[in-house]
Amino acid sequence: MAVQRVGPLPRVAFVVLLGVFHTGICQQTSTVSTGPATTANRKARFQTPSEPAPIKPPITDCVIGNGVEYRGNVSVTRSGRTCQRWDADYPHRPEIHSKEFPNAGLVGNFCRNPKRGFFGMRHITPWCYTTDPNVMWEGCDIPPCPVSTIRPPMPSTTTTTTAIMSEVTSPMGPFTPLRVEVVLPRNASKIVIGETVTLNCVTTESDGIYRYSWELDGAILQAETNQVFLYTARTEGVHSITCHVFHLSEQFTSLNHILIHVLNKDTITLACMMTLRLNFTSDLEQLNSPAAVALAQQIELWVLSAIESKGLGGVVSVRVKAFRPGSVIVDQNIYVENAGTSEEELIRNVGVTLMTYSAQEDNLLPGPVDSLEIRSIVQCLQETVEVNSVTLTFPSTPGGRFAYSTERCPSATFDGGPPKGRRSCSGDIGTGMTWSQPFLLDCNQDLQTLAETEVTNTNLEDVATALQLLTLNGSTLSVSDTTQAAQVLDNIATVPSVVPTDVGYSVLDTVDHILDAPEDVLEGSHSMGVPTSRIVQSLELMLDKVSLTGTRFHRILPNIAVESMEVPVSAFSRGLGFVWLEGEELDVMENGRRILKMYGEGGMGDGRQVEAAIMLPKSLQSLILDITGLNDVKLNVVVYQNSKLFTSNQSGLSTEGRSNSRVLATWVTDVSLQHLLEPVILTFQPLQEEKAAQTNLCAAWNFSMAGGSGAWSPQGCTFVGMVNGSITCSCDHLTNFAVLVGHQDKKHEGILSLISTIGCALSLGGLVFTLIPHLAFRSLRKTKARFILINLCLALLSVLVVFFVGLEAAVGNTIGCMSVAFLLHYCLLAAFLWMAVEAFVLYQALWKVLGVETELTWQFALVSILIGWGLPGVAAGITIALHLVLPVPGYTSDSLCWMSGLLLYYGFLVPLGVILLFNTIMFIIVIRSLTCAYISRGKLLKTKRTRKLRSEILKQLRISVTVMVLVGLSWGFGFFLYIKDAGIVFAYLFCIFNSLQGFFIFIFQCVMQKAVRAALYSLICRRKTRQWRIPETDIIRKNAGHDVTVPLTDVTVPLTDIADMAAD
Repeated sequence: MAVQRVGPLPRVAFVVLLGVFHTGICQQTSTVSTGPATTANRKARFQTPSEPAPIKPPITDCVIGNGVEYRGNVSVTRSGRTCQRWDADYPHRPEIHSKEFPNAGLVGNFCRNPKRGFFGMRHITPWCYTTDPNVMWEGCDIPPCPVSTIRPPMPSTTTTTTAIMSEVTSPMGPFTPLRVEVVLPRNASKIVIGETVTLNCVTTESDGIYRYSWELDGAILQAETNQVFLYTARTEGVHSITCHVFHLSEQFTSLNHILIHVLNKDTITLACMMTLRLNFTSDLEQLNSPAAVALAQQIELWVLSAIESKGLGGVVSVRVKAFRPGSVIVDQNIYVENAGTSEEELIRNVGVTLMTYSAQEDNLLPGPVDSLEIRSIVQCLQETVEVNSVTLTFPSTPGGRFAYSTERCPSATFDGGPPKGRRSCSGDIGTGMTWSQPFLLDCNQDLQTLAETEVTNTNLEDVATALQLLTLNGSTLSVSDTTQAAQVLDNIATVPSVVPTDVGYSVLDTVDHILDAPEDVLEGSHSMGVPTSRIVQSLELMLDKVSLTGTRFHRILPNIAVESMEVPVSAFSRGLGFVWLEGEELDVMENGRRILKMYGEGGMGDGRQVEAAIMLPKSLQSLILDITGLNDVKLNVVVYQNSKLFTSNQSGLSTEGRSNSRVLATWVTDVSLQHLLEPVILTFQPLQEEKAAQTNLCAAWNFSMAGGSGAWSPQGCTFVGMVNGSITCSCDHLTNFAVLVGHQDKKHEGILSLISTIGCALSLGGLVFTLIPHLAFRSLRKTKARFILINLCLALLSVLVVFFVGLEAAVGNTIGCMSVAFLLHYCLLAAFLWMAVEAFVLYQALWKVLGVETELTWQFALVSILIGWGLPGVAAGITIALHLVLPVPGYTSDSLCWMSGLLLYYGFLVPLGVILLFNTIMFIIVIRSLTCAYISRGKLLKTKRTRKLRSEILKQLRISVTVMVLVGLSWGFGFFLYIKDAGIVFAYLFCIFNSLQGFFIFIFQCVMQKAVRAALYSLICRRKTRQWRIPETDIIRKNAGHDVTVPLTDVTVPLTDIADMAAD
C-alpha cells in the first residue's frame, strides 16, 4: 500500500489545533516561539521528572504490525524448519549477527525481525535463518496481537512546534513531551574507516507509533527512517549524529549529540579473540549491562597495560565488542595509531606480549586465559601447512580473496604448472580475517579429464576448485582449454541444487581467468562450435542458484564484478540503480581501483567518473508483484570489463559492431522482464574516447540469435544521447547491454531494406507473368528447358510468398514459426537444385557429344522432380528432426522464423555452397563453349566494323548475365559479406541481384523471347498470326577433331541470341 507523505499543517490549522486544548496552555507559557529551535529551549523543553516513565514489558506471545517488538520463544519457521542461532555461522553465514545488533533481541535461535540487507528493510513478519543448508531464511508463523493491544495510528500530518511546555492538557488527558536519546554501544565512539556501529533512538514512552529521521553532521539522511541506524565510517575525523522523532504531530530531537571519532586511514586495527575461564551468565549478552560493562573495563585496562608495558609504540586504544558463551569468549578490537611498524610484526608482538602478560599471577584479569588469537581485519598472514604429507605455503592475502600455494605442479612451462593448493581468506572487520581449509590439487588432472567428469552435489566444490586452479594463468590458455573450461562451467551450473558460496567464488575467479585469454583464442573456441556466450549463460545460471551470505553475494575482480542480492520488491518503487565507477582508498579491500555500488533516485552522487550505470524503472515493483506474488526477489548485476565473451557469428548484413563500452548485465532471477512500458536507463563511458563521436548503437545481447550462440541486437534499445563524454541509452527489457561502434550505418540498413522490398515485389510479379504464358501455351512446355524454367519459377515464387507472409508474422507462435522456417528452408533448397538442373542441361546442350534429346520425356521429368523437389525435402526433414530429437538449438529465434548456428551451417549453407560450386563450374564451361563457337565461326575475328564488334560483345555479355541469373551465381555474393572493408559493397550486390532474380527471369524469358511475345500477341489480339517457332539454328563446336552440331531447341530460350548472331 502506498504511503503518501503529507507536509506540515498550515498556520491556520495549527492555531485551530491549539484552540482545542484548554486555555491553560497560555497560563503555563506566556510566549510561543515560531522561529527555529535553539539549544536553550531544546533543553528546557525536555525537562522531565527524575523518574522516567516505565517501559512496557516485551511482547512474547503475538506480533504487532511486522513484529519488530516481538521477543517470544518461537524457534521454527512456518514450514517447520528449525531456526539457526543468531550467533552461529553454520550452515549459513548470516549478515545479521547478534553481536552486531545487541538491541534487536537476537538471542538463541528465536524468530525476530531486524533490518536486512543494504536497504535497511524489514520483513513483513519475524523470521530467522534456518538449519536447512538449502533454505537460508524463512518467515515464522506467529499470531497477531488482539486489536485491544495495538497502539493507535500516528496522525498523517506533522507540525513542528518550539513552544516550551512541560505538560499540556486536553480533553483526552495530559500530554507529556517525549525524552529522546541516542544510545551507542559502550566504548564505540572511536572506530576505523569501514567499521559499522549500531545507534538506537530511544524514548521514555513506548506507547504510540513513531517516525524517525537521522542527522549526520547537520545533514538529514533521507534513506534512514528506522529507529536503528547502522553507521559505517567513510571518512576520518569527528562526526556528529542526532536523532529526530515524530509523534502526535510533534517533532522531538535527541538530547544528546553522539560524537564518533573515525581514526585516520593509517590506523592498524587488530581483531583479538580471547577465552577466559569464567562462567558465562546471561547478563553478559547485553554489553550495556552492569556486569558486562565492569568486565569489559577490566579487560580493556589489562590489554592497555600489557601493551604499554612493552613499549610497542603508537597510540593504543581498545574496545570490547561482545561476550560469547564457551567459558567467556571476548571479542575486542585493538587500535594502534602511528604504529611505526608493519601489521604483520605488530600482530606477532602484541600476541606474544598478551600471552606473556596473562601468565603473570597479578595480571588483573578475573580468570585465567585459556586461548588468545590476534588477527588482521584486512588480510590473512603468510602460513605454511601440510596437507596429505604435501607442504603448501600460502602468501599473505587480502580478505575476500583466494590464495594459491607457491608450490606448483610440474610442467614444461617456464613458471611451472598450476599451483598445488588453494585456500580462501575470509572474515569481516569484527572477527578478523581467517584462512579456510586448504584444497590440494591432483597434479595428474587436466581440463580434459575435468570436462569428462560428472559433476554432482558431492564433488561440486572439488571440481570448481580444480577448474579455478587449472585456468589460473589465463593468458596461456589455448582454444581447447577454453572449450573444455566452458564445458566444466556448464556442468557446474546445471547441478540441480543450491550452489554454495565458495563454489560461486571459484566460478567467478575462473571466468575472470578466462577473460585474460587472448581474444583470438576465444574467437577460435567460438569457431569450433562452443560459443563464448555459453560461459556467460553458465555464470548467470550459477548466480540464480548461488547461496547468499546474509542477503548478498558480492565479488569484484579485475575483469568482472558481481552483485547478487535479495531485495524487497518495494525497493523498486523508490528508484533503484547500480553504478560501476572509479574507486577510492576506502575500497582497497574490494578492488583497489573500482567499486560497484547501489544508488537511488537521488542520483549517483559523489562526482567520481562513472564507467557504467543502470537505473531501473519504478514500475518494476507492480510488474514483479503481478508475476511472482513474492515480497522479496533476487536481483543480479554483472559488469564485464571487456566484451571478449560476447562474440557473434552474424554476417555483415547485421548491424553488429565492436563494443566500445563495458558490458552491463542486470536481471531478476526467475522473472522475465520484456517490453517494459517504462524504460531502463543506462549510462556508459566509452572505452575509446576517439571513437565516441562515431555512430553509436545501443544494443542488448540476445542469446537466441545465431543459433543459440547469441548476437548483439538493437531491438528494444534506443540511443538517447551523449553528455559530458558519457553515452546514455534506454531499453525496454533486462539483459546484457553495451554500446557498439563500427557497425553498418543505419542509412545503409534502410536503403538495403528498401531495395530488398522493391526487388522482391518486382520478382513476385515477374514470376507470375512468366508462369502465365508457359502454363497457358502447350507449345512452350515441350522442351526440357521450359519444364525446368516452370519449376524454378514455382520454387522462387514459393520462397517469396513464405518470406512476405510468415518470416516475421509467425514470431511468437512456436509451431507456426517452425513451419515457416521449414517451408522457407525447403523452397530455397528446391530453387537452388532446379538451378543446378538448369546448369546441367546447359552443359549437356553445349558440351556433350551428340545424342542430346531436346523434347521433354517422362523419364527426364521424373528424375528432375526427384532431384528438384525430393532432395530438398530430405535435407529439410533431417534438419528439423535434429532440432526436435537431439535437440540441436537454433531452428528459430525470438525475432525471426529462420535457422541459425549449426543448423544454418550444415542444413543450408553447406548444401548451398556445394550447389553454387557446381553451378559455377557449369557456368564456366557454358561461357567457354559459347566463346569457342564465335571463334570457330570467325564472327568476332573477321568483322571489320567497330560498331558490329561492339554489338556482338554486348550480346555476348547479355548471354553471360542471363546464364548467371538462371544458375543463381549471384547468391555467392553472400559469402563475401564478411570482408571487413568491402562488406557493404557486396551487401548491395547481394540485395540487388537476388531480390530481382525473378524479375530478371521475366525480362530474359518472356520480354526478350520472340516465341513468348508471339504467343502473347496471338492471345491478346485473338487472331491467327504467322507460325512462330524456336529458331533451329545450330551451334558448331569441335569434339575429337570433328564438327558437332548441337540444336538450340535443347538450350534455354535466351540462348537463341546466339542463333541470331550466327545467322548474321
